[in-house]
Amino acid sequence: MPFKPGQTGNPNGAPQKSKRFITVLQRAIEQDDCKRMRNGIEKLLDQCSEGELSALQFIADRLDGKPKQQTEITGADGEAFQTQVIVRFGNGSE
Repeated sequence: MPFKPGQTGNPNGAPQKSKRFITVLQRAIEQDDCKRMRNGIEKLLDQCSEGELSALQFIADRLDGKPKQQTEITGADGEAFQTQVIVRFGNGSE
């Protein structure tokens, strides 16, 4: 039975995802006035200044977001990969 326009099959919406980890982490950070968080950030910045590329990459990914990745698929000889789409009309008994 199709839904009427404006009607949804899930009137209560998607179930809420658990945010327990985030809640516990926020409480731990606030508990010591963010001192441990600041210490961790200082260590990360120290690693950057020492030339640790993984630390720099971590910071860049958080500030600017990870770059979009693109994948190109080619055939065996490096040529364009060819696809075929078959569309059949009927009642599906064929």
